[in-house]
Amino acid sequence: MASGEVVSSWIVTFTTEIRGGNDDAMRYVLSGYWVGLVLGRLILVHATSYIGPKLALTIYGSITIGFLAMIQSVNNVAVNAVATALVGFFQAPLTPMIILLSSKWVPASLVSPAISILTAFGLVGSALGPLCIGKDPSRSPTIEVLIWRRLPHCRKRSCNSSSCFLVDIGRIPVARQQSRFSFGAAFLIAANEGSQSLANNQGSRLAPPSSLPQMFMQLDPNSRRPAWYHSYSTTYSLFCETSRVNFREPYWYKIPVWKDVTEKEFLDYSWQVANTVQGKYNLAKYLHAVLPEHIPYDEDAPETLRHIQTRDMFVQDVLGGISLAPMSIRITPHVMSVIDWTKPLSDPIRRQFIPLRSSFIEDHPRLQLDSLNETGSSPTPGLVHRYHEKALFLAVSVCPVYCRFCTRSYSVGGQTEEVSKKNIFPPTRRRWEPMFKYIEETPQLSDIVVSGGDGYYIPPEHLTSITERLLAIPHIRRIRIASKGLAVCPSRILTSGDEWTQAIIKASAAARQMGKSVALHTHFNHPAEMTWITRLATQKLYEEGVTVRNQTVMLRGVNDNVTTMKTLIRMLADNNIMPYYVYQGDMVSGVEELRTPLSTILEIERHIRGSIAGFATPNFVIDLPGGGGKRLAVSYDTYDRSTGVSTYVVPGRNGGKDQVYEHHDPLQHSKSLQ
Repeated sequence: MASGEVVSSWIVTFTTEIRGGNDDAMRYVLSGYWVGLVLGRLILVHATSYIGPKLALTIYGSITIGFLAMIQSVNNVAVNAVATALVGFFQAPLTPMIILLSSKWVPASLVSPAISILTAFGLVGSALGPLCIGKDPSRSPTIEVLIWRRLPHCRKRSCNSSSCFLVDIGRIPVARQQSRFSFGAAFLIAANEGSQSLANNQGSRLAPPSSLPQMFMQLDPNSRRPAWYHSYSTTYSLFCETSRVNFREPYWYKIPVWKDVTEKEFLDYSWQVANTVQGKYNLAKYLHAVLPEHIPYDEDAPETLRHIQTRDMFVQDVLGGISLAPMSIRITPHVMSVIDWTKPLSDPIRRQFIPLRSSFIEDHPRLQLDSLNETGSSPTPGLVHRYHEKALFLAVSVCPVYCRFCTRSYSVGGQTEEVSKKNIFPPTRRRWEPMFKYIEETPQLSDIVVSGGDGYYIPPEHLTSITERLLAIPHIRRIRIASKGLAVCPSRILTSGDEWTQAIIKASAAARQMGKSVALHTHFNHPAEMTWITRLATQKLYEEGVTVRNQTVMLRGVNDNVTTMKTLIRMLADNNIMPYYVYQGDMVSGVEELRTPLSTILEIERHIRGSIAGFATPNFVIDLPGGGGKRLAVSYDTYDRSTGVSTYVVPGRNGGKDQVYEHHDPLQHSKSLQ
């Protein structure tokens, strides 16, 4: 916007004041500039998508400067008219591309405000341009905005090409938040520029002041207000528009087999279950459908994956990875749809659920399949009693999705080539009875975590039975239902009449009446997992009075940096989900590539603590291998970064002696420091 004001103002000033050209003739010449601007944003979209925004910025900028030099050096009206039109044509993509490239350097949660700030500077420039140069030949690009709005919009959750940014001014997909500019914001930009033209009575012949819509005058009856006023009001309105989260973008459209699925169908929980991808061969079929034939170059991809350049190579690598994985494949349509399939090698959501053989790193030699020794702290099968006041009630052994890094890979999910599962958590009342009896006979217990598996897969009638039985025990004060469902299949919460959701809501209300609590503990690891459906689901739970807390696992290539973690924490808090824990990744078989050294979680906590309100800051913890339990990550007794070995002293339980537990960093990290 500012560059358009400055360039067009310079052309008019130079051709009229320096060259002595006729004002009316020069306005006709300048009309070619605006025509070129519109055509450039429509036509150069396709070229930009092939050569990339950075190279395109260099090429278009150089050509623009060349034609500006031609205008200055050649004193010929016809030549100047053609050069002016070409200046507009090649200048058209520059501002959107600069904003797009600039937005990559800020966190996802700040992209919308960043674009608003860049727009503000642009509008301030449009106000200063006429003041410094003396003329304001801008016009309202109403037709341009309408053309942009009518073009097909991008279905991508995140977009790396400026073509998406240029065409989709009405629905710009902003990073992984899927935030957008609304048509109202674009309309206000047009109104702002139109009212500037009205104030100066200097509009081009393509859009004379008399032809501007009356609604522009209604937006600002006093059209003689200074340009800075319009800049301020437009920027404020734009910021408000980009901050909204109530849009309903069908982000599942990029999956070819779901491109015709309606919003109503996608929101239906039974549809989600029926279309969940299970098993490696079904996954391979979906990958063949969604991946491009040639995998685009990904500068964020690890060096070990750069050789994967085609769809077939990617699929074969996935199949090889599954053969080494401890967890089987189950992925909901929601998860499949939030993966950025234009960057499958580095996408943080893909890394959590779909393994690649080329990423495999040999397990740490100190690793145990039951890494936390839960079976060693089990007084009766399915119940883990490690802490004095808390017990873990393992109700089921299945989940809506299977995370690669699951702590209970020794028992959860189907059999795999790598791990023979110990199915010790069948969801039967007969198995639960000894667990209830132990809880009733252990008065020091006051807090029960109902997990598995995943609480989402506890049948509603069983969930009601479990919560009612536990609430009836006098010494039980708190119950937590552990489920990743809100992160991987949020539409269930919104499905009308869903019995599981109603069971949670009723249990929470019943507990409150008894002076107790029933809370939902969920598991988000990355901001991209939260879509507009998630926000609607969390809002429903909030309105129903259900407390929701989040437990995040720190994973390499997913959230092991300050920006991503801070964005996630703030996003959770903004949606009334309490950021409860950030776990150091456990020593789980087959996922050494996802583990981070202890130093990473320590450094991230150092940057985050104090930058977010204390009650919204999670505890950064480590669940010690061998059954030491959770300790604050910073509470280590010793930490040798060169060997990667840290020790934690755990006070003795029931009057026993203190015990020392070791944690080991990934071997490849320790070797890199030696």
